[in-house]
Amino acid sequence: MPKARNQQTEQAIRSAAWRLFFDRGFAATSYTDLAEASGVSRSLVQRYVPKKELLVGWCVAEIRRAATEVCDEAYPQRLGSLERLYLRGQASIAAYFACEGIGRLMLDVLSSRELTQQTIVEGFRWTVEHTLPDRPELHDIDEPDEIVMATGGLYELIYVYLLKGRTPDVAAVTLPSVQTFGRMFGVPEPAEGLEAYAIAPDELQDLAQRAIGRIAW
Repeated sequence: MPKARNQQTEQAIRSAAWRLFFDRGFAATSYTDLAEASGVSRSLVQRYVPKKELLVGWCVAEIRRAATEVCDEAYPQRLGSLERLYLRGQASIAAYFACEGIGRLMLDVLSSRELTQQTIVEGFRWTVEHTLPDRPELHDIDEPDEIVMATGGLYELIYVYLLKGRTPDVAAVTLPSVQTFGRMFGVPEPAEGLEAYAIAPDELQDLAQRAIGRIAW
């Protein structure tokens, strides 16, 4: 019978991962580092996190959750699912460029083919579940090749801009992958076009900073 997980211990490990990944990056952080920073034994860290990559998935998901929360608060009006996805996507990606530590983590993630693929898969699952909750038959499908190509291209652009220390036109780089998702799953664009839901840079920066403040460090 598996031992019960202690939420306080789990949160201590996650908080340690945030600090270490942001300061050093993923590759340079060891289980020993995580144990020392969280105040628990290395064996306990490995029991809670059998693969270090799981912590990356949690970090990226937490950025997405916080960005979604502030975005939905900022735009409470009733919108179509694709418009809502586009707004949330912009806020999530803007957070990568609004915090040096998040940018450092994402550079490490996107420089690894394995971690990039993990991020694409987990992001696709999240997108389907939150955009098409009334279509549960889609929640366990593999991501279509066209989605992988579109999302991989988006992450490649993010990587290049992070490497150069520059911020892209987030609305423009986010748009194609959202349009691809809509086309693949029959989610219609609004009559005025998705471009009408591009967030102005100053407003997007504000959303990103608010999202960073909501992250469960």
